[in-house]
Amino acid sequence: MIDRCQYLPHVEPICSDSLLTHTVNDEFWSNTFHDYALDQSLQLPFDRQHITDNDRTSSIYATTFNLDSAISSAILSYASLANTTLENLTFTCYYIFLFKLTNGNKDLCVWRKLNFSHPYNSTFSVTIECTADLFNLATVQALGERFQILCQQLFCSSFDHNNQPIYELSLLLPSERHIMQIMNNCHMIPNETDCIHQMFAQKATMHPSKLAVTLDEQCLTYGQLLTRVQQLAWHLINEKDVHPGDIVCQCVDRSIEMVVGIMGIVMSGAVYAPINPNDPFDRLELLVRQTRAKVVLTNCMSHAHVSRLNLSIANISEILTSHNVLSDAEMTKLSEVAVTPE
Repeated sequence: MIDRCQYLPHVEPICSDSLLTHTVNDEFWSNTFHDYALDQSLQLPFDRQHITDNDRTSSIYATTFNLDSAISSAILSYASLANTTLENLTFTCYYIFLFKLTNGNKDLCVWRKLNFSHPYNSTFSVTIECTADLFNLATVQALGERFQILCQQLFCSSFDHNNQPIYELSLLLPSERHIMQIMNNCHMIPNETDCIHQMFAQKATMHPSKLAVTLDEQCLTYGQLLTRVQQLAWHLINEKDVHPGDIVCQCVDRSIEMVVGIMGIVMSGAVYAPINPNDPFDRLELLVRQTRAKVVLTNCMSHAHVSRLNLSIANISEILTSHNVLSDAEMTKLSEVAVTPE
């Protein structure tokens, strides 16, 4: 992108707005931005939500910093090598900065109004201005630091402009990198005696009201999910005579019931074996026979497809709507199911 910086689309203000009449000014900008999605929401680090035009102020926060001599010298050298102007090169750097800041948004309309002068053998001075209606001063200062980090990577690192994508550039601050290193160096030693359903139950007991699973507009808290998992596990044990080590196939489409099925199978002590509801019936029949499954779990979407199998079938949708919360005695029996991490 840097090598083609002089070809980036941009708007050159050929005359000041103050010299245009209101009607001509509106028509000029209306024609200029005809194909741009001006109402799109960019993923910028806003500190406040967008406000109405009536509530806007003219207040701004600004941060000014100097690029060090090494970066400034490298920018000058690259501009000469690429046979482009400093204006085009710095404009491109700013475009890349916004591209990274908005998580890869390329439909960027960037106003370019540069009063550019740079005395050689000195450093570049950069000023970033943001509206105080949406940004705090600390955020604006952080943006300045991120821009310096980007320039350092572009011009004073091993970054290959010809072969490396700009996706590999980073805007992380040193403090953020330090936090990531600390997190990556944390080695948690799991309890080898705990199974996944036991850890899930512990989590649900600690945070029953926290959101556990979401799908489109559906969601379940940890408490709600645990209740459904226990209902299914008890049904498999009590109604389908599932014992630890038995294989239970699940033929369910992408749904919350899929999660309930997985955890319910494991909690019952059985072995979870997924099969694809989109496969032809003959293939499903072969897979069930090869796995020697004792039960096949379905839901309302897949039940009709596998109902011809000569095997015990359990419909998760029906089980969850027909069972109440387990009694204390049933909960005790369920907790006594012998399940090992192996």
